[in-house]
Amino acid sequence: MTTEKDTLNYGPVLFHYDLFPEKLEQHGKVKKVITKRGTFALKEAEMTEDERNWFTHVIQRLSEIGFHQVVPLYPTKFGDYTVQLGSKTFYLMP
Repeated sequence: MTTEKDTLNYGPVLFHYDLFPEKLEQHGKVKKVITKRGTFALKEAEMTEDERNWFTHVIQRLSEIGFHQVVPLYPTKFGDYTVQLGSKTFYLMP
């Protein structure tokens, strides 16, 4: 169940996607984010800057060459594919 505290903790991350959660559900390191715009998976990971850059590059390259079996990442409203908050990296998927 979502608490106000959970929403506030993830608010700075969800701001990057212009998402306003109606409900958040915890599933390991993945948050199920339910909004009026749909349901999303917000993944939490720990990555260095080099790892984030490589991760983004690989996802984009796979899409460019037509490999669509990878779950797509949604870009933020700023065009980034990851959001860094402290030591955590977040990315959004369908």
